[in-house]
Parts: sequence; structure tokens; C-alpha cells
Amino acid sequence: MIAAVSEEHQKDFAGFNISFDNYHSTHSEENRELASQIYLELKKNGFISTRTISQLFDPEKEMFLPDRFVKGTCLSVNLKTNTVITVTTVAQPIALLT
Repeated sequence: MIAAVSEEHQKDFAGFNISFDNYHSTHSEENRELASQIYLELKKNGFISTRTISQLFDPEKEMFLPDRFVKGTCLSVNLKTNTVITVTTVAQPIALLT
């Protein structure tokens, strides 16, 4: 499917007389190498770090919740939210992947 979409996009670009020296998929080895190079350079220069965070967890849905799914009052700034899920359990902190 990825190859078919890529071919379709390239035909669309060609229809507008747009061409590329390099046109690769998100899953291509070229993109993987470039993304890795950018990530490692950012990490080396202190722009990426690992930290432990606390995240809300919904035991009924068995999932960690993005802030936009939390209903209640923000304790740090005392703002009301109006989204759909009420959370009663806070999970143990988890480490972000590096």
C-alpha cells in the first residue's frame, strides 16, 4: 500500500511539473538514517532528555490518558476542563523511551 500511495503522489506531483532529486517513503532506509542522525545530534546537544513523569490512567479503559481526556480542575492553575472521562486513579510514574 505504501508503494502504491508513493507512486500516486509522484504522479500527482509530476502533473504539476514538480520533481524531486530524492523522493522516499517514511519507511525507507534513507529516511530512517536521516531521522536517526537528526535525533542523535539533538540528543548530543542537550535538546532531548529522559525524565520520569506521572500520567493519569483509566483502569476501565486500561490506558494512559492524554490531558485532553481528563475532566476536572487542574490543580496547578485551577482551570476547569470539560472533556469526557473522569479519572480516579493515578498510575505510577513511567519513564519515557529514548
